[in-house]
Amino acid sequence: MKVKALKSFSGSISMHEGETGDISREDVLRDLINAGYVAPYTDETDQGDKKPESDVKQNAGKGNNAKQSGGVPKT
Repeated sequence: MKVKALKSFSGSISMHEGETGDISREDVLRDLINAGYVAPYTDETDQGDKKPESDVKQNAGKGNNAKQSGGVPKT
């Protein structure tokens, strides 16, 4: 079954939060769902989680390094 990790976990199967994957072992799948670590995943599952592109900062991480290092430009 295709699932999405709600929390990071490690064991016989490891996933990080937000990762999607396929778990075929029914016993492990049942335990992870019951513990709240994974949820069934479909493409529609993520539709509400995505931000519209207009909310994404276009220049994130492109700041002036001189300002970030105390205002002293590198020579």
